[in-house]
Amino acid sequence: MFDSVNWVYAGIAAGGAVLSTALYALRLKMQGKRVWIAPLTLVLSAAFGFVLSKLVFEILLQATYLSVHGFPVSYPYMAAWSFFGLLLGVYLGVWVTGKIVKEDAGFLLELFAPAGMLLIAVMRAAEFTLGQTGLGELVENTAVQFFPVCYPVAMWGRSTWYMAVFAWETVWALLLMVLCLFRQRRHGVRGSLGLSMTLFYFCLGQILFESLRAECIRLGFVRLEQVISAVVCLVLVLLLCVKAKKHRFIPRFLPALLILAGIGAMVALEFALDEASFVRWVVYVLIILTLVLMGLVYFWAEKRVRKTTSNKGSKR
Repeated sequence: MFDSVNWVYAGIAAGGAVLSTALYALRLKMQGKRVWIAPLTLVLSAAFGFVLSKLVFEILLQATYLSVHGFPVSYPYMAAWSFFGLLLGVYLGVWVTGKIVKEDAGFLLELFAPAGMLLIAVMRAAEFTLGQTGLGELVENTAVQFFPVCYPVAMWGRSTWYMAVFAWETVWALLLMVLCLFRQRRHGVRGSLGLSMTLFYFCLGQILFESLRAECIRLGFVRLEQVISAVVCLVLVLLLCVKAKKHRFIPRFLPALLILAGIGAMVALEFALDEASFVRWVVYVLIILTLVLMGLVYFWAEKRVRKTTSNKGSKR
């Protein structure tokens, strides 16, 4: 969530949108598609992203206040918006563009997947301009007070160091972009399942990163954008289970049940973080282990499906 106007951030984010569009245009050209689809996508994604980022923020904020106080709130900062709402608008823009130009919207979404991760990486990197918005807890250990582990904030004439969560998110998104490009080269655009893979692992990472962020909208110990991330992960695995038609019912949907169990474990671990009696670093180790296991479950579910799609769609 962001609640103040920062034109430096806006400029860097706009640059990220241009870079993302350029990568998407290159991918379109390599697939023999019309390159002008990319700038049209930029316009529509910007429009949908602006509207949905504001809408999702308002929904989350009002849900929090209604649950806690029993009445809605009028938020004073007109610049407030939700990162997840923005991403929803961006991908919706890609899909609508496909419908307008009469191209396979699903194929365009797969093709856009690396560009989407590039956009996320730049926007997360730009959070260094937003003060403590992209940062985590205060770090007092001087041995780790260096970038990209920590980031300094000038306070009372000296630098105070905080976890550089925005930098970790940037690196994570870039790794997903590279992995997606590699898989699309190896398995073809459709066979790579790049859209599903990038969104799942991005959201899986967000479950951890949102837990580390100092600023967020939360309901009790529940961070609402963690909930969104968990729901996206579950839905993506459910879609893979639906595609695994050769398996019987229970084996077919076992990955989704395991992801659901992982989400339940994450809820318990987030609750433990709020309890002073628990050692925080131990809880975070358990969180990371749980997320790694969830990632392996997705890999298993995806592997069952990729065999039936690897020969479909265009290849680079």
